[in-house]
This record gives sequence, C-alpha cells and structure tokens, in this order.
Amino acid sequence: MNHKRIERICRAYGLLAKNRRRKFPKHYYEQRKQNKQNLPENILNRQFYAAEPLKKLCTDVSYFRTTKGWLYLSPVLDLYRNQISAYHMSTHNDEKPVMDMLDKLPCLEPGALLHSDQGAVYTSKAYTNRLREKKIIESMSRRATCRDNACMEHFFGTLKIESGYNELIKIRTPTEQEVRALIDNFIKYYNNERIQKNLGWQPPVEKYA
Repeated sequence: MNHKRIERICRAYGLLAKNRRRKFPKHYYEQRKQNKQNLPENILNRQFYAAEPLKKLCTDVSYFRTTKGWLYLSPVLDLYRNQISAYHMSTHNDEKPVMDMLDKLPCLEPGALLHSDQGAVYTSKAYTNRLREKKIIESMSRRATCRDNACMEHFFGTLKIESGYNELIKIRTPTEQEVRALIDNFIKYYNNERIQKNLGWQPPVEKYA
C-alpha cells in the first residue's frame, strides 16, 4: 500500500502524530537576534598585509583527530611577517582555549586589529569583553565566506600537509601527544626556517629583522 494512502487514512481517523515544535525561552531568541545585529564588520576586508608588526592579526580554530578524540588548535597569525605570534591547544572547543591564546599574545598596542570568522567562541560576550579590555579592534568575516579569512585557511592546510598529519591519519589515528608534537615542531619550523614567497623567500623570523 502506498505511503500516501496510509497517511490519508491515518489523518481521517486522527491517528497522525503531531511533531512538537522545539521552543526556547524568550530571551534565547532575543539574544540571538541581538548578537547577529551587533556582529563586528569585516574591517580587514581581505587586506592580508600589514605595515607594522602586531597591528593586523588573524585567528581561527582547526581540529585534529586523536585516539582520545579531537584536539583543537587556536593560533594567531601576524600579517606583518606572516608569523604565528601565539597559539594554544586544547581538547575542548570552547571559550577558554581562545582566552588562553589571547593571554599568550605579545603586548599589543591599543588599536591592533584581530580578525576571525563568526564562530561561537568569537561571538561570545567573554571573547568580546576580553578584546575590549585589551583595546583590540575586532574584525569578523561575513557569514559562510571562508575567503575573508583565507590566510588562516591556508596556514591550516599547509600545517596538516607539511607536518605529516594528513599522511599519518591515513595510516592510523595518532595519539594526542603525537599531534601536539607535530604542531609544536611545525610552528617552530614555520616561523624560523620555512621560506615564503611573499616574504622574498625568507622565513618570517628573518624578514624585517
């Protein structure tokens, strides 16, 4: 018997189950609307260069599979030297790792720009308040527009390929300690030894030294 006919019969006899609409407290919808309206503008506007160190920075979160679950990496890229200025790893993708990453940043002068996507950690009050305390200007990508933060997407892709993570994950799932070591070693190499075309074939540490 056709499912449509069964549906008609059930409807005629009042046997159709009604799906209960999921409801949230009123303040939930109001807060979501307010957060959306108050999102920072895309001040960076894909201008992925800077005339001075620690004036324009970008950040994002990437995740790595381990035998214990996911490991999350939160780095900050300084667009002056295309250098990782600070990073933090955690097994939790929430506000705390991002806050810890901010605390690891070198002292920034008031007015420094920090660009991110619209991830939940970056739209949280805690993150916004921390930037305000540090007098950092917040810039944010447009929704579902990864190219607005292309420099971070490129860095994550480079890290996963050149660190050997992508090849390792095809063979077996690495331990958390192995992934942490891969990331630590690659960022050290990336900042101090890996040459970059846009830096005149020099590593970040030597450019503008």
